[in-house]
Parts: sequence; C-alpha cells; structure tokens
Amino acid sequence: MFALVGTVTPPEYVRDMAVGTTWVGYGEPALDALAVRITEALDGAPLGPVTVVTPSPSVAVATRRAVARRLGGLVGVGFHSVGALAEMLAAPGLAEAGITVGVDRELVVAGVRSVLATQPGRLGPISHHRSTWEAVAATIADLDSVPADLRAHVAVAGDLPSEMARLYARVTELVGAVGSTEVFRIATDAVGHGTASLGDVGPVIVHLPGRLAAGEVALVAALA
Repeated sequence: MFALVGTVTPPEYVRDMAVGTTWVGYGEPALDALAVRITEALDGAPLGPVTVVTPSPSVAVATRRAVARRLGGLVGVGFHSVGALAEMLAAPGLAEAGITVGVDRELVVAGVRSVLATQPGRLGPISHHRSTWEAVAATIADLDSVPADLRAHVAVAGDLPSEMARLYARVTELVGAVGSTEVFRIATDAVGHGTASLGDVGPVIVHLPGRLAAGEVALVAALA
C-alpha cells in the first residue's frame, strides 16, 4: 500500500504516480485523514509496520503525538522525513561506498531562513514565508545534484537563477555540503532493484508533501 495525504492543491509529481490519494486541508482534517489511512494500512495488525513520511523531522514528532491521541497509541508506526527514510534504505549501500550522509533537509531550511533574514535579495517581499524557505531549500537540493561547472552557468542565466545560485553558495557555506544526492540515488536504486530492506517499512503514507526535490520524487515514485 502506498498512499498520500495532501493539501487541497496537488503537487505536479503526483499526477504520474499510481497512488491512493486523499486531498484535505491543513490542521485537524489532515490529521483525521492520516489516522484513517494508518488504520487501513495496519489492517487489524496493531504492531505494524507502517511508515509515515512527513515534510520534516519536527513535523514527524508533532504528527506522531497528534495521531497517537486519536488512535489510542501507536506501535510499529514510524514517522520520518523523506531524507531520514532515504538514509535508512540506503544505509547498506552508503556503508559499502564509504559515503557520509549530508545535512538534514530541515537544517537547510533553517539555513535559508537565516540567509534571507539578513540578505533577502530579490526575494525580499516573500523572504519571511516558510513556503519560500522550503522552495529555496528544494532548489538548493536540486542544484546540489548538478556538477559545479553547470552551476556556474546557472549563476549567469538570469535574475532568478542567479539569485538561486547566490543562495546556494551562502547556505552551503553556512550549513555545509547538502550531500543528499547520492543518498537518494542509492536508496532509489535499492528499492527499484528489490535489494532494499522493506520489512520494517511496511505500507508507506506520505503526509502533506510540499515541493520535493528531484531525488525525493524519484524515491517516492520507486516506493509507489
């Protein structure tokens, strides 16, 4: 089972995926819908496993508490950001390749917020919105997957691309290398080739996804 509990506006990448989808508003309706999806996924087996993918680690903690109150407790249901799930699935491949995991997506969002607070640049009018921070963080993740020589072309491709290149440089200087590209590639390959250990993952429910970077979309599609 693969399901998505999303906001009332569907992300583009969902159109090409064969998933069970529930469109809801934020807040209580989303949590109620998630509780229903988890109950369906457990299918009478209260020990799970079921995996819920959330937009960030902090959302994972808050969502778990809220759903546990609705269902009278949760056993065997894991709540993870998509990055944390990727690291779990890619762990054997990462160890074999000697790859060190990069910074967490939420840290990148915090880095974007910090940079925009002091150097908003062309994003000044919308620099205080979390949706802006998350969109820029996703763009930074995309740029991280591009070779350095191609990123140099982005810097001179126009006003908005050059602004994204500036933010990429400032944020990675602040928080360190994003380094998530290989993690998602290895995790996606493991799922696609049937070598990922999915026994502890179980049915996957993606809760309130926003804009996902290319590597995140590929992993979600592989799991679907």
